[in-house]
Amino acid sequence: MTDEKNKKFVWRRGMATSMGIPFGVTFGIIVGAVIGNIGLGIVFGMMFGVVIGSVVDAYLVHHKK
Repeated sequence: MTDEKNKKFVWRRGMATSMGIPFGVTFGIIVGAVIGNIGLGIVFGMMFGVVIGSVVDAYLVHHKK
């Protein structure tokens, strides 16, 4: 029971994160172009995307009830 629930949670977190990363990378490329270092922007964007994914996931969990 717990294992099944955990798998579902991990899958949903993965979905939210994979949705967040493209936004983060796009944002990162823009930031990178502005600061003149696109590589750094992309790395920042990926971290930003993971954060967005976590926030989206937490939001979905709280509003599903």
